[in-house]
Amino acid sequence: MKKIEKGMWGKEEIIASGVKPEFSVFEYNSDYMVIYQHKNGSMYLCGDGKEGIKILESLGDDKNNIVINAEIWNNQMELIYNLPDKNGEYIVRQKKRADSSWSKPEKIDDFVPFNNSFFKVHYADKNNKVIFYQKRMPEIQFGYREINENISNFKMVYATGYYITDYSYVITEDSIHFVFLLSGIYGSKIVYVRKESNKVSKAKTIVENTLARDCIIAIIQNKVCIWWRTARKLYSTVSYDMGESFKQQGVYKGKFETNSVKAVLVEKNQQGDKYIANEVYVPSDKPYIIELLPVDNIVQTQNIAEQEEIERLRKKVKDLEMRIRGK
Repeated sequence: MKKIEKGMWGKEEIIASGVKPEFSVFEYNSDYMVIYQHKNGSMYLCGDGKEGIKILESLGDDKNNIVINAEIWNNQMELIYNLPDKNGEYIVRQKKRADSSWSKPEKIDDFVPFNNSFFKVHYADKNNKVIFYQKRMPEIQFGYREINENISNFKMVYATGYYITDYSYVITEDSIHFVFLLSGIYGSKIVYVRKESNKVSKAKTIVENTLARDCIIAIIQNKVCIWWRTARKLYSTVSYDMGESFKQQGVYKGKFETNSVKAVLVEKNQQGDKYIANEVYVPSDKPYIIELLPVDNIVQTQNIAEQEEIERLRKKVKDLEMRIRGK
């Protein structure tokens, strides 16, 4: 962990060792708290550089990775996490009462994990949150439930015969914007969907036959911006009418670390209303550098799928050359 002190990054601190790779961060009383899982399965909570406190005994077995999302209000802690059992994977919530006792885990719904995540929890305000996830019914359905004292019904946003391998969302005052990376037998594609009140827009295909690994969406100066990454390049498209149409798209030519990975942006509003996002790219070897990508560094291409096919063929040729040299 690092903190900004007097406008500069401080020294890196080790919070805990012998832990699983998944963890969650949330804000409480102007401080950031971290929840992590020890390799024995027990869950710990720590904050402000203090030693971790065990909050739950072993969940599942050591083969299962559990990601806990947490919130504290009125001396109560509420946890939302994934819990596998013999019948599948479930989203559950559990509460720690004022007397320090824990309620039993309450099942919210079954779900289908994404490639690199289970589900996402958006905290609107105290005791008011939204869980985004996908389930099979029998086709893949992506949607959400609203959680407060009660749990709403599942509200579908998008149904597809493809498998949703990755997605990103951003919320404005009057709408939610989604971008999905879909994978199927005949290739992958990127799709945009917007939800306003009780109306969901018709899905717009941004690019087909893509080699994308992931995708990110953000609102920058009232423009809807979508990025997707292949093994070698970053691509982008921009909508100047809040998602009604996407006209400018192509290879991103600005500064971008090729070893970057997606990261959750806990501080949702980086530059007022100029930049709104839930996820950003960070270099894997320099995770404290956030890459807020401007929208003006796009080189338009006639056919992005064609560009990606050329990239794929170049990779095959390079792999073949390496095998020949190896012989």
